[in-house]
Amino acid sequence: MDATRARSPARRRIAGIVACAAVAVAIGAALVGRRLINPASGDWLARGLVSPLSLWCLALFAACLVGLGLLGGVLRTVGRSARLDADSGSAMVEFALVMPLAIVLGLVMFQSMLLMRANLCVHYAAYCGARTAIVAMPDGPRPVDPTHGPDPSDEPQNVIWDTHYSAYRGESWKARRVWRAAVWAALPVAAAGEAFPSGNAALQEGLETFFSRYGQQTPHWVSRRLDRKLAYAQDHTAVAISPPANGLTYNANEDVSVRVEHTIYLSVPYANWLFAQMFDGGTELAGASGEYGTVVETTCTLTNEGVQDFVEMESYEDLGGR
Repeated sequence: MDATRARSPARRRIAGIVACAAVAVAIGAALVGRRLINPASGDWLARGLVSPLSLWCLALFAACLVGLGLLGGVLRTVGRSARLDADSGSAMVEFALVMPLAIVLGLVMFQSMLLMRANLCVHYAAYCGARTAIVAMPDGPRPVDPTHGPDPSDEPQNVIWDTHYSAYRGESWKARRVWRAAVWAALPVAAAGEAFPSGNAALQEGLETFFSRYGQQTPHWVSRRLDRKLAYAQDHTAVAISPPANGLTYNANEDVSVRVEHTIYLSVPYANWLFAQMFDGGTELAGASGEYGTVVETTCTLTNEGVQDFVEMESYEDLGGR
């Protein structure tokens, strides 16, 4: 029995050393990778994992994990002393002092992981925006509507008139496509609580029609969450596209950078206020008292091919009427 008790502290120390070493190796590898990866490259996942915000979240998670391990050891010691001296009230006092701190550490751990996930989502939104930009950029003016004439918002090939676009700015249809791609990519981490306003009901109605036509019941999140998530993503996502090098048109094989700015919603109670105070971009969300977010910016760069890549449709006249 005594030998077993003597081995237990040694095993705990070894486990703690191994855990700390693993965390240190992971953070060190991420730091090395951050120096090797171009911060504006198209590899959005690698950039997101080694971004300062992700490294900060990982370090905070590891620190809270170590703290919870230490508190767990304290609680175990308190429980042992309580069993030995059932009449003593000091164990209950120590337990009451330790548990609130453990709860706070748990909330901070949860929020740090959610923030890291949202940060990766914003990096993906930048990639989606850059990908849409190089796809839409080579397009020329759209077909003329005979009833309305040419659309004044159409741009020539390899031209984007508005390189800074958000929900309420710009007339460029190509820039709108880029912005919408970023909005849809950021939708999974957008807020959907009752404190946030509803958006356009067209998406909800379309999905309800889709499910009803297939004889399926519409999921509850379609009516309760989706319109609010879309409205939040639209109101809190802005896109900026790098202007062409010559100031007029984008050349073939020219690098195009898309910067996405998104206010990440901090959803964990109590921890959200703490995180909002820790970041320069932390803020209380307008129109939602007691709700907080933090602004994150990221950039992705891809190469413009400069040519339209599509298959022209054949007609019977082209085939000699056959």
